[in-house]
Amino acid sequence: MSRADAVAALTPADQAAAEREAARVAADRFERQMKALLPEGWTWGYIGNCGQGFDDRSWRIFVPHPGRVGGPGDSIGDYDTANHHKLLDLARGIAFGRAKMAEGR
Repeated sequence: MSRADAVAALTPADQAAAEREAARVAADRFERQMKALLPEGWTWGYIGNCGQGFDDRSWRIFVPHPGRVGGPGDSIGDYDTANHHKLLDLARGIAFGRAKMAEGR
Protein backbone atom coordinates (compact mmCIF):
# COMPACT_ATOMS: atom_id res chain seq x y z
CA MET A 1 0.00 0.00 0.00
CA SER A 2 1.37 3.38 -0.95
CA ARG A 3 1.50 6.28 1.49
CA ALA A 4 -1.25 8.05 -0.46
CA ASP A 5 -3.44 4.92 -0.24
CA ALA A 6 -2.77 4.63 3.48
CA VAL A 7 -3.74 8.26 4.06
CA ALA A 8 -6.86 7.88 1.93
CA ALA A 9 -7.88 4.84 4.03
CA LEU A 10 -7.88 6.89 7.24
CA THR A 11 -11.14 8.10 8.70
CA PRO A 12 -11.60 11.89 8.85
CA ALA A 13 -11.00 11.73 12.63
CA ASP A 14 -7.77 9.77 12.10
CA GLN A 15 -6.66 12.22 9.41
CA ALA A 16 -7.29 15.15 11.75
CA ALA A 17 -5.36 13.42 14.54
CA ALA A 18 -2.46 12.71 12.19
CA GLU A 19 -2.41 16.35 11.05
CA ARG A 20 -2.39 17.56 14.68
CA GLU A 21 0.47 15.21 15.51
CA ALA A 22 2.46 16.35 12.46
CA ALA A 23 1.92 19.99 13.47
CA ARG A 24 3.04 19.22 17.04
CA VAL A 25 6.20 17.49 15.81
CA ALA A 26 6.99 20.42 13.50
CA ALA A 27 6.42 22.94 16.32
CA ASP A 28 8.69 20.96 18.67
CA ARG A 29 11.41 20.85 16.02
CA PHE A 30 11.07 24.59 15.36
CA GLU A 31 11.34 25.33 19.10
CA ARG A 32 14.45 23.15 19.53
CA GLN A 33 16.15 24.79 16.55
CA MET A 34 15.35 28.33 17.73
CA LYS A 35 16.61 27.60 21.25
CA ALA A 36 19.83 26.16 19.86
CA LEU A 37 20.50 29.11 17.54
CA LEU A 38 19.59 32.17 19.62
CA PRO A 39 21.86 33.73 22.23
CA GLU A 40 20.88 33.45 25.88
CA GLY A 41 18.09 35.87 26.75
CA TRP A 42 16.80 36.20 23.20
CA THR A 43 13.26 34.96 22.58
CA TRP A 44 10.73 34.72 19.79
CA GLY A 45 7.03 35.23 19.61
CA TYR A 46 4.47 37.55 18.16
CA ILE A 47 2.85 40.93 18.47
CA GLY A 48 -0.82 40.99 17.54
CA ASN A 49 -3.94 38.93 17.91
CA CYS A 50 -5.80 36.04 16.37
CA GLY A 51 -9.24 34.58 16.67
CA GLN A 52 -11.98 32.97 14.68
CA GLY A 53 -11.47 34.15 11.12
CA PHE A 54 -8.56 36.54 11.68
CA ASP A 55 -4.85 36.47 12.47
CA ASP A 56 -2.85 39.72 12.46
CA ARG A 57 0.13 38.35 14.37
CA SER A 58 3.60 39.61 13.47
CA TRP A 59 6.18 36.96 14.40
CA ARG A 60 9.58 38.29 15.54
CA ILE A 61 12.82 37.54 17.37
CA PHE A 62 13.16 39.68 20.49
CA VAL A 63 16.43 40.93 21.94
CA PRO A 64 16.57 40.94 25.76
CA HIS A 65 14.19 43.44 27.36
CA PRO A 66 14.33 42.73 31.10
CA GLY A 67 11.37 43.63 33.23
CA ARG A 68 8.92 44.51 30.47
CA VAL A 69 7.08 43.15 27.47
CA GLY A 70 8.99 43.48 24.20
CA GLY A 71 7.78 45.68 21.41
CA PRO A 72 8.66 46.41 17.78
CA GLY A 73 11.79 48.34 18.81
CA ASP A 74 13.13 45.28 20.61
CA SER A 75 12.72 42.90 17.73
CA ILE A 76 14.04 41.57 14.45
CA GLY A 77 11.74 40.25 11.74
CA ASP A 78 8.11 40.76 10.88
CA TYR A 79 6.45 37.65 9.47
CA ASP A 80 2.80 36.69 9.28
CA THR A 81 1.78 33.38 10.80
CA ALA A 82 1.98 31.51 7.49
CA ASN A 83 5.65 32.54 7.20
CA HIS A 84 6.77 32.54 10.83
CA HIS A 85 9.10 29.60 10.04
CA LYS A 86 11.32 32.20 8.32
CA LEU A 87 12.45 33.25 11.81
CA LEU A 88 14.79 30.25 11.55
CA ASP A 89 16.67 31.98 8.73
CA LEU A 90 17.13 35.06 10.94
CA ALA A 91 18.24 32.89 13.86
CA ARG A 92 20.77 31.12 11.63
CA GLY A 93 22.12 34.50 10.52
CA ILE A 94 22.46 35.64 14.13
CA ALA A 95 24.29 32.43 15.06
CA PHE A 96 26.58 32.75 12.03
CA GLY A 97 27.40 36.39 12.86
CA ARG A 98 28.14 35.53 16.49
CA ALA A 99 30.44 32.69 15.41
CA LYS A 100 32.35 35.00 13.06
CA MET A 101 32.67 37.64 15.78
CA ALA A 102 34.04 34.99 18.14
CA GLU A 103 36.64 34.11 15.51
CA GLY A 104 37.67 37.75 15.38
CA ARG A 105 36.40 38.40 11.87
